[in-house]
Amino acid sequence: MTNFLAILSGGGVILLIVAFFLVAGNFAGAYLSARHQHLFRNALFVVTAMAVLRFPLQVNGDVLLDQRGAILAVAAIFGGGPALAATAAAMLAYRAYLGGSAMLAGLLGIVFTFLVCGALNYWWRRRTGTRAASIGLIAVAGVMAGVCSALTLLLVPPVAGAWALFQQEGASMFLVQVVSTCLFGFLLKLHVERQHSSEVLAEKNIALRNTLEQAIGALSMAMMHRDPGVASHEKRVAELAAAIGTELGFEGERLKGLKLAALIHDIGKIQLPAEILMRPRKLSEEEFSLVQLHAENGYQILKEIEFPWPLAEIIRQHHEDYDGGGYPRGLAGAQILLEARIIRVADSMEAMLSHRPFRRAYDVEYAAARLQVGEQTLYDPEVVKACLRLVRDQGFPVSCNEQAA
Repeated sequence: MTNFLAILSGGGVILLIVAFFLVAGNFAGAYLSARHQHLFRNALFVVTAMAVLRFPLQVNGDVLLDQRGAILAVAAIFGGGPALAATAAAMLAYRAYLGGSAMLAGLLGIVFTFLVCGALNYWWRRRTGTRAASIGLIAVAGVMAGVCSALTLLLVPPVAGAWALFQQEGASMFLVQVVSTCLFGFLLKLHVERQHSSEVLAEKNIALRNTLEQAIGALSMAMMHRDPGVASHEKRVAELAAAIGTELGFEGERLKGLKLAALIHDIGKIQLPAEILMRPRKLSEEEFSLVQLHAENGYQILKEIEFPWPLAEIIRQHHEDYDGGGYPRGLAGAQILLEARIIRVADSMEAMLSHRPFRRAYDVEYAAARLQVGEQTLYDPEVVKACLRLVRDQGFPVSCNEQAA
């Protein structure tokens, strides 16, 4: 019965320790680098070692029944040599501070467990060729920690009573270390594996996003070869749209998605005849109707690609008017994605400030006046205000052309 209660108590304490480890580990993962996370985990082992000595499960005179062996075993497996050494040093110092007639036996037991667990961990990793913690290693380490802790009882003075103490508490000491090591080790192993899987997934997501961005860059280059004027226009629109987005509070992934959408917002024009795109005069009504298809064409080109941003829909909506008079679907107001409303304004501003085959570039004041006239009808008023703050008030460079007088 005594053994059962000791094991049950040990399991409860270990669960509290694991909860502490997980909470602290998640905190470290959010704010610390990989190297600092490793140092932080080593420090947690030291703190845990002090805690199990400070709050033993059972006291028999000067003999402490605690999980020091389990902590040393887990520190060796998950922290390596530095963590094991730091944890053992902290235990030695604190056990010496506690004193008592069983102090020397306790110190020798810590040293013995330190050497055995360290040697076992080194041998196991050399044999398997991996640093990953395995269930077998955790189980064997638990048994070795239990044996070391139980044999320590034979060193407790007086020598005549050591054997009786071993018979009375040896099984409890052994089982507490085995159960605690396995419970602590298995749960920590699951946590480490989950953390590693999250890191691998994050790396794959980054690689995927880089690939998608490169694909978008390739589409932009394709437009450059087809019509250098359209590609240059898209690049300048992307720069202005990103600046407007920043002005409106965009950041991180949303800002990146806005810039990428703006960079290929006219990708649908790749399906139009080159002679229409390069015609040095205003388009006829029939030709303009054909050009209007480019928003829907762009959507059709991109809709099957699973971007992490709604690029296809943004491109589809970038010619929708704020009052519902635009194309291709006649959306209005909040029905239009904010990213599309931003590109609508940036597209118009860049077009007015750039030379066209049939006219010279307008000056900033004229372009600003045209945008303001279009507020509430063509353009979102808040987006217009943000654009004018950048271009008119702050001198944001929009076009490579010299402004007309």
